[in-house]
Amino acid sequence: MHGELRSSEYKAGKINVSMQRRRSSFRVAVGKWMTRSAVFMSCVAAHGQAMANCPGGHRLTLGQVAGLIQARIRGSIVVDRVDACHVSFSLDAPSLVMLVDAGMTDGEFNVLNPETAAELTVEQAHAEVAGLEAYVAGPDATLSAQRDAEFQRLNAQYQTERAKAAKVPPKDPFTSTADYDAQVQRAQAAATGVDRNHETAVAQVNADYQSKLDLRNTLFLARIEFLKKSEYKIAVPATFTNYNADTERLTAAIGGEEYWFDEVPGETARELNENWKNVKVTQPFTDDGMHSRTLILTLPTRSIAQLGRQRRAVEAVEVSAHLEEANSRRASQNYSGAIDEYEQALKVDPTNNEAKDGIVAAQSAQQAAAKLQEQQTAARQNYEEGRRLDRQKQYAAAKTLWEKACDGGELIACTDLGVLYVEGQGVKRDYAQAKSIFEKSCNAGELYGCTCLGAIYEHGKGVRRDYSQARALEEKACNGGDMDGCEVLGELYYFGWGVPANEALARMYVERACQGHVQGACDNLRNIR
Repeated sequence: MHGELRSSEYKAGKINVSMQRRRSSFRVAVGKWMTRSAVFMSCVAAHGQAMANCPGGHRLTLGQVAGLIQARIRGSIVVDRVDACHVSFSLDAPSLVMLVDAGMTDGEFNVLNPETAAELTVEQAHAEVAGLEAYVAGPDATLSAQRDAEFQRLNAQYQTERAKAAKVPPKDPFTSTADYDAQVQRAQAAATGVDRNHETAVAQVNADYQSKLDLRNTLFLARIEFLKKSEYKIAVPATFTNYNADTERLTAAIGGEEYWFDEVPGETARELNENWKNVKVTQPFTDDGMHSRTLILTLPTRSIAQLGRQRRAVEAVEVSAHLEEANSRRASQNYSGAIDEYEQALKVDPTNNEAKDGIVAAQSAQQAAAKLQEQQTAARQNYEEGRRLDRQKQYAAAKTLWEKACDGGELIACTDLGVLYVEGQGVKRDYAQAKSIFEKSCNAGELYGCTCLGAIYEHGKGVRRDYSQARALEEKACNGGDMDGCEVLGELYYFGWGVPANEALARMYVERACQGHVQGACDNLRNIR
């Protein structure tokens, strides 16, 4: 029993000696940091007292935070110290490298992220992001050196193994050619196997390197993302201008520019105005086309943040929207609506020349459209009256009215006028004049005019007979929906005029015309069947 007791005491003493050595090693490892801030280390031990734990009541330096992390102080203590004392440095690439090398945890990184960005200007944030992105894009010297060393080791091993695998002794007189060839083939196969193994090993080293590089970059990429999503203080103070309770719009002057903060409740506007000296102004990492700014007021119970837009930018967007809508309405010939939108744009920006010119153009187009409408109405009335007279066989009177209607843009009147010249009703028969009138109506899109013009070429009336031209015109008319054209096209296919005779196609076109209520086509259909 006594022997065992002494043994236990000895072992305990050995453990104590070992622990003392470890503590000594720990002091050596962080000695430089302890020398710089012995007071701070003593404060860390008594971490329950907030600002009293900060070195001289000042913010923590990069070296002090790295020392805390490297000393393996429990993470929550590091977080508490940073939260209580705040920091005096930015988390740029060199700082982040130093903290990562010290062993920074995700929790410590998450508390340092906002702390180190709180006092940045947007220009400083841009510079920091540029440095971080350059670091992420560049190689890591330590990892690259490790990878290259492994490549050297693999290459040396590969050369040795391949030389051994590929080695074949010279052929002696006692070995047949077949056996020797088999030895060469086995050596070549072995060498190929060594090549494959080497390629696999090299690929694995590259994959490991990339994996470590990605792991190294994780925090850097997270920092970049955080900075790009953050808001940054601006040195220019804001001045309360006015508040419109009816529209809930608060107006403030920032850097000589007016900013509009919309949808601000009256009580919020009152709180902002009463505490204006404590209002901070921030801007996003990337300024948008509206030049956004945010008013932030931190109260004992809550924080108020109101997003605003530069007045000039808001007005520009509103003007652009009105102009776009005005141009769209003008294109659809809604001239009154277009003028309204141009006028709305001028209310926002009375100097806008596009809106002024747009009103003039829309009014001119409106007047032209009204005049055209009057002409079309008169032309339609002349055409209808001409039809009435035509039914009464008063062809000369119908001709006069149809001429007026045709000149006024009533294209069917042109075609009916051409028919009068073909039939010599009310005028002297004149195929050349009829052809000219049919061409006018057909070219303008009046499909029955195309049908009649095709008939002129089919029968050679006033022109040289041309079945090909006739077929083209009748196809245009039929495909456009004129059933008379379909009937004539069927006739051409039935007799083989200008096209190979094709009774099936003839029947198809004549059936279409019959279904379109062309009685003559229905009569011809019985003959084809």
